[in-house]
Amino acid sequence: MLVLNENENLYMINNLEMIVRSDRVYEIVYDKDSKEVTEWTEYFTKRAKIPQIFSEISKRLATRKYLHAEIVGTFWHHFSALAPQVMSLAAAKVDNNLMRHYIVQIIFEELGKRNHRFIHPDLFLDTIESIGITTERRKEIVSCHLSKIGLDELSQIMMEAKSNSEILGILLGLEIDANENIQTIFSALAFDDDALSKIKDTPFFIIHRIAEDEHIRLNVANFLRFCQSDNEKEKFILGFDKSVFFWNHYWNAIAQIIDVEAIA
Repeated sequence: MLVLNENENLYMINNLEMIVRSDRVYEIVYDKDSKEVTEWTEYFTKRAKIPQIFSEISKRLATRKYLHAEIVGTFWHHFSALAPQVMSLAAAKVDNNLMRHYIVQIIFEELGKRNHRFIHPDLFLDTIESIGITTERRKEIVSCHLSKIGLDELSQIMMEAKSNSEILGILLGLEIDANENIQTIFSALAFDDDALSKIKDTPFFIIHRIAEDEHIRLNVANFLRFCQSDNEKEKFILGFDKSVFFWNHYWNAIAQIIDVEAIA
């Protein structure tokens, strides 16, 4: 397999913001300025009650502690590794290639697009290792707490989805709080000024500060493109609500794990 040499990889890193901003899915109907996209994005954002998702974890992160970086970083790495698998399952389950085309756009981005060194879980691992979170500590945290955060249940939700519309709804639900997810992770990892300086301009955060709105737009566009009837909309919302429930469970579980580890 042909891979990038060091000069090509360095060029991509130095031009990362330009590359991410310019390499977008071709769209002339449901683009970011579409009135329908704007209105339905607002609808789904309100439906998700995003501040409620983060209410407990935000209380913990109000104080900067290395423990918070360890817990949040460890489990986000697990989620980040799982996300392309769940999306790939979605792509396999839908019954036509047009839906599949739009689903795989985000999978492609999660897996580094044209540079395998930009696979998102790998970039995130580089980020958390840069602030001293070791493999040994991550293994310790995972062995005690992984079953609590609901990743198996997320995979099960996708496996049990019964329609194209429900699958698409699950995918939007996983993206709807993407910006808040990234900000929460950033807040946890920036446990002191030195950590902040190390992580703020990493490829992981550069990419995600730019790309998340586009991910949301893509998924809202899929709702508008493929869910025309009331029945299809109802099934989409069913899937969406399941993902929102997952996020509530995930971040509340992280808050509880922080509490447990704080007194261990």
